[in-house]
Amino acid sequence: MPALLAAAPAADRPAEDLLAAADELRLKGAHEDALQLYEQVLLDDPTSARGWSGAALSLEAVDEERAVSILAEAMSEPTSSLPVTALAILADGWARRGAERKARELSAADREGASGRYFLVQGRIYLAERDFPAAIKKFKKAHAAGEAAAPYFLGETLLETGHYDEAALHLDRFLEVFPYVAEARCARAEVYCRKGEYDRAEAELAEALTYEPTNKRALLDLAALAARARDYGRAIRLFGEVTRLDPGDEHAFRGIVEAYERVDPLVAAQKLEEYRRRFEIAP
Repeated sequence: MPALLAAAPAADRPAEDLLAAADELRLKGAHEDALQLYEQVLLDDPTSARGWSGAALSLEAVDEERAVSILAEAMSEPTSSLPVTALAILADGWARRGAERKARELSAADREGASGRYFLVQGRIYLAERDFPAAIKKFKKAHAAGEAAAPYFLGETLLETGHYDEAALHLDRFLEVFPYVAEARCARAEVYCRKGEYDRAEAELAEALTYEPTNKRALLDLAALAARARDYGRAIRLFGEVTRLDPGDEHAFRGIVEAYERVDPLVAAQKLEEYRRRFEIAP
């Protein structure tokens, strides 16, 4: 068994007592202390599903890179039988690091006792592959299993597929619990835009920026709303803020060119030439 910590003290309590104490510490956010107890359990019983589930959750909270490394090592052992919770965390970690094929292979099967987190990972992999029907199906399973993030991903996927009323329903549900998530507010703002409710969209984007002032999505959407309202000066300022955050953002630079075409053709021509040099394409 790979070491979760540098060393774990010898167990002097029954496994059930250790697990109960570890779960309590983890739920309080004391993940390093919880890990010590989970490791004591796993030293005596390396196949403990509850021990590995709790350890994986605490490892992820402490250091996701470390969690991926340890879980991958554990899974590679001949007698490995990691529980679904641990497999979901490993697959999610691989997907975040660009190892989509490994993540896809690990989470492809509908495993017995699959958790909401497992279905969520499956849905996110399908979403990345733009298999929207499969993603929606998995996100709905994750939601039914109580996964807190599922309504957000459902909302984003339904927005992408043009189901705006249903998308709004799920985003509303998510934001009631997590009002500070800027990406969810951006998604709901885009739903409002698709429905022609531009004032509500702008208010929602402004709220997103109070939680995350450098959120590119919110800045880009606000810039597009400003351009739509013919407030080209504001659009240029907002698109410019995005290019300062990310000089390689082609969409923002194209927006600057288009806005200047409305107010200053000479500057627009200069920006257009700069755009072509920078991106080697015509806008």
